[in-house]
Amino acid sequence: MKNRLITVIGIVSLLGPTLPAQAWFATQGHDEITRTAVALLPVASPGCNGREVTEACWTSLFRLEAEALAGASVAPDLFKPRQAAPQLDAQENPEHYVDLELFAGRSLPAQRYEYFAALREVGVAPERIGVLPYAITEWTQRLTVTFAQLRRDPLSPGLRAQSVILAGILSHYAADLAQPLHTSIHHNGRALPPDYESPRTGIHYAIDGVLGKTSPTLPPDAPVAEPFEDLWTAVLTQLAESHSHVTTVYSFETAPASGEIDLESEAVRAFAQERFEIATRFVARLWVTAWEDSAEMTLPGWYAGGP
Repeated sequence: MKNRLITVIGIVSLLGPTLPAQAWFATQGHDEITRTAVALLPVASPGCNGREVTEACWTSLFRLEAEALAGASVAPDLFKPRQAAPQLDAQENPEHYVDLELFAGRSLPAQRYEYFAALREVGVAPERIGVLPYAITEWTQRLTVTFAQLRRDPLSPGLRAQSVILAGILSHYAADLAQPLHTSIHHNGRALPPDYESPRTGIHYAIDGVLGKTSPTLPPDAPVAEPFEDLWTAVLTQLAESHSHVTTVYSFETAPASGEIDLESEAVRAFAQERFEIATRFVARLWVTAWEDSAEMTLPGWYAGGP
């Protein structure tokens, strides 16, 4: 069973280097944010060996499998194989963004299908506006369920592997939310009437690559991640914070509508550092929230896992 776990995690780790370079944070970003988020987790009690997944020891598993977490974090961009799996591509793409302006200033409902009903009222298709806040919330809750299982069976190789994969995938969507252009109709150039389609100037790809080309780091005195009091509120707060920087992103263009930014600019480098810190902390806090919430989760009576 142990060898099987290593095989599963090893395969996931191989996903990282295959991601196209233009994806947000790419292999120099999504994986680095995930790897760095591990450093923000509470330190496990002395004597934890990485196999235990208890209240005092669960973070030792993530430290032990940091590379596997990083590998899994790039997987969602591989879930968009347009030619080979068009149905999967069509489903996956909207999970990575939300064009907030299209919701006409309304408050986002907490449930995905309540959101869909509200979208019908404003005449916007879900695949047009995107569902990123729901992807983050739902993947966090999937991780919460797995953590609840691990609390019952803390040495289960299958559950340990599952928690690593789910946490890595969650990290991807959470990091996407830190990229302001994932929150706006102006996702790749300023969208203009009458159709408000983004003109694809290339600025999205320029911003996507900024972390890999500026190499931001986590401050050595960064505080340990704490759980969010309310998951949905935390996601909405991060969405609002990120969306507030759309205009800032466009101020980096070397010429209007050029899509080009100056990577040597002090402002761009400060932006990259800020986004890296915000994304890393958001990821770590979601993981800690999932663990804390799992303590209150009641598994169904038919579930026979663990003691």
